[in-house]
Amino acid sequence: MPINLGFLNKWFKGNQPKEEPVGLVSPSIATRLVDNWKVYYDRKNVWNDLEQMDLNDEIISKSLDIIAERCTVFKDPIYERGFYIESEDERVEDVLNAMCERTDLKKNAKDITRYMCHHGVSPVEIVPGYLGTDLGVVRVIQYPYAYQFYKNIDAHGRLATGDPTKKEGGTAPYEQRGEAGKLLAAFYSWQLVFFEYGYKGGMVYPRPYLSPARKTWKRLHNLEDAMVVARMIRAYVKLIHQVMVPMGATPLEVEETVKRYKDSANKKLMVSYNSSDSSTIYDKVDNPLSATTDFFTPMYVDMETGKSVGGDVKAVEGANLQLSNLRDMEWHHNRIIACTKVPPKYLPWDLGKARFADGSFDPEEEQFQVTLQDIQLQFAEGIKDICTVELLLAGLPVNSKYRVIQPHVSMRNRRHEAQTEESFARAAVMLHGLGLDTHYILNKFWQMTPDEQKALQAAISNQIPVAQSGTITPEPIQPQAIPKESLEGLTKMDLEQLPDICASLIVDEIKQLLAENE
Repeated sequence: MPINLGFLNKWFKGNQPKEEPVGLVSPSIATRLVDNWKVYYDRKNVWNDLEQMDLNDEIISKSLDIIAERCTVFKDPIYERGFYIESEDERVEDVLNAMCERTDLKKNAKDITRYMCHHGVSPVEIVPGYLGTDLGVVRVIQYPYAYQFYKNIDAHGRLATGDPTKKEGGTAPYEQRGEAGKLLAAFYSWQLVFFEYGYKGGMVYPRPYLSPARKTWKRLHNLEDAMVVARMIRAYVKLIHQVMVPMGATPLEVEETVKRYKDSANKKLMVSYNSSDSSTIYDKVDNPLSATTDFFTPMYVDMETGKSVGGDVKAVEGANLQLSNLRDMEWHHNRIIACTKVPPKYLPWDLGKARFADGSFDPEEEQFQVTLQDIQLQFAEGIKDICTVELLLAGLPVNSKYRVIQPHVSMRNRRHEAQTEESFARAAVMLHGLGLDTHYILNKFWQMTPDEQKALQAAISNQIPVAQSGTITPEPIQPQAIPKESLEGLTKMDLEQLPDICASLIVDEIKQLLAENE
């Protein structure tokens, strides 16, 4: 006998909220306020929310600018913006760099990186040259509406293999869809590159890393608007005008008397001349210097006794302690800044403070540096997809070895970096004086490539003897001997500074050697 499991469905369904009646019954104010910061999770609504955050919030916009600039701008002005390709095969390097220049990929690297971080996906179309030409990829088109582009994949995550020219929905690898899912364009798998950054968790599209801040930003936006309105309406002094009205006046007469007084106080007479019919025009306009929220109340006068009671104007202070309480707004601001991953010291939030002069390096900055490096890796993956198409069109092996060189990410300021390089130089001089291999020093402390080391060797080959094998055999510079008895009684800090002491002892000998070489 089959078992009826309907009671389980009812049990797990729980108590459902009752729908509010529609018609004359309107929802409460609280419900309407909550609707203002309600968020939806379809791709278009997410895109719209993030776009509004970028357009209307200085913190969001500035944070995205900082991230894009740090990832794509070289500190050394001799390098171009964005990136460049480096390969041991000169032909591969020349072909790929020429393609990046031709398609403005280097110039647009900042925009692509910013859009990728902002919306999670930056779709880019590859446009090849015509058959019979020497050109490979001639254009790279960055599309503005990422939510229109879809991947057609099966249950195993594999792209569809249909023919895009047939324009049959759901068959091509990639599609662009408009309103109501209308098919606008279809693409081959090599035609479209998705620059992606964000958490995917097995999903098809990454979640933009600013997406969790959407609800917080909407609440903050409403709070700021409400505070501005409250300051404009409630924060200023209000005036109570007590208008003289005859005792025993009817309500209509009271209303007319107060109206005449109000018009005289808040209106001013404007006289103009109409030249077309030689007439004079009288008109009343609002007085911009009058408060629109003043109060007008009647003050009755006994007309029989002739006792005259003068009118009066009283002031009501607009003091409101809640207008000066900004802790809730600061709480929302902190949540948004935390979601941007940009350290607050890089945002010029507090005026008058030298935010960028701080040379400290804390864990927050270290995490931001890791984030920037991750963004650079994701951007480089998209560049490699485009380079693969270029190599195919150029007739070069797809597995050619090359590297995408991007700006070095460092959160330390130039002064701190100079101090670090000085410490490296001192350590290198000391190790060189102790006879350590020159190649190791150049690679360890200055990260010189083999070609750069060869160039340096060629530049100093006239001053340093060269062995028959062709390698440099520098004459070790011996530091001055430190008496053993001088090491007795040194503290742990003194011992840690001993390498710098040894390096300083041979500075004079290094200067003398350089002077002789000149």
